[in-house]
Amino acid sequence: MISSIPAVLYLRISTFSGFSVSDFLIPAVKDSLRSLSTFTFPNSVKTIGLSAFSNNEALETVDFGRGVTDIGSYAFENCPLLLNVTIPENVTYIGSGAFYQNSALESITIPAGVTSILQNTFYGCKNLKTVAYGGDIQNLTVNAKGNDFFTNAIN
Repeated sequence: MISSIPAVLYLRISTFSGFSVSDFLIPAVKDSLRSLSTFTFPNSVKTIGLSAFSNNEALETVDFGRGVTDIGSYAFENCPLLLNVTIPENVTYIGSGAFYQNSALESITIPAGVTSILQNTFYGCKNLKTVAYGGDIQNLTVNAKGNDFFTNAIN
């Protein structure tokens, strides 16, 4: 089994066709992300992928940088120390369950540039007291049944 690949800059579709990606580099990277208390995204990062920081029990602060436009599904699921999140102006999309089960999350600032929020984004965020949206709520596309992106949320 290959456990690491030195100096990988990018991977193309089908690079690991026929293999389980979990057998490669990803677990080591994901495990190291789970122990970070602070993370700053380089400006070159455009998308935060599926479950990128899920179950990080140490994450307290995230600086999204200036490049992030998409926050993937369950990207920050179950990060129990994450209290406040300010999403930068360049983000337009927040995936399903992006902040799912962040029971300590108290406030989130969402800029006008966010035009899509998918279901269960803030599910289980029981201490969420403040949601500040900088845009016109009429222009926000919510891919959810009713407004279930706040199910079991908001104190």
